[in-house]
Amino acid sequence: MFGWLKRGVGIGASGVLKGAVDCHSHILPAIDDGSRSTEESLQMLAILEEQGVSEVWLTPHIMEDIPNTPSGLKEAFEAFSALYGGPIKLHLAAENNLDALFRERLASGATGIETDMASRFLCFGERRLLVETSCLSAPLGMKEMLAAAQAQGLGLVLAHPERYAYMHGSDYGKLIDNGILFQLNIGSLLGAYGQTARKKAETMLNSGWYSYAGTDCHRPGDLRRLMDSRLDKKIFEPLERLIQNQVI
Repeated sequence: MFGWLKRGVGIGASGVLKGAVDCHSHILPAIDDGSRSTEESLQMLAILEEQGVSEVWLTPHIMEDIPNTPSGLKEAFEAFSALYGGPIKLHLAAENNLDALFRERLASGATGIETDMASRFLCFGERRLLVETSCLSAPLGMKEMLAAAQAQGLGLVLAHPERYAYMHGSDYGKLIDNGILFQLNIGSLLGAYGQTARKKAETMLNSGWYSYAGTDCHRPGDLRRLMDSRLDKKIFEPLERLIQNQVI
């Protein structure tokens, strides 16, 4: 997947992830399109352990096609955490698709039906919520959903914005102006999602638009390819600064 880049700084060999926090992963087993088993999840964590990663946020999908609930994810997380005895500190959040299910969860808070934020959303940091959309088209009423979430006190982090084919420079600028933070998928810099996403990721990284970086790993192979990959020094250096300076 990353074989197009032959020279540069090795991601795994560089030690850039030592002490790092991975804020986006699909390691929680058999819960979404990520890890299919506890064995795979432990393999993924073992790879991150080798890199010296200190903390990992497990961020399974919540969306119409994968209608997980905060309570169900908390139960699964507690069970998995009891099995994992390694050095990495595990946390639970979620990757929330901006779809009809998300709109329903927002509405239940706005109407007072379900006012407990923790029962509706799994956040990381200071009430920061990881959100995403389809990579091809914007959801209906996206602007209104984002504003409604912020009105309920949620800080929003848009996952892998470089992957959204429908977004361009001015779109990103408007989101930043409205207080939306961005999370980079490290693999985007290596061409994991195509050359258009790679070029956008490089531009956004050099512009200082990202607040977070994550692996968005779904399988052990994702992490192995990432660690075996190399990145041009001009791109590696701002990535290193981002990883070192991100605060969750």
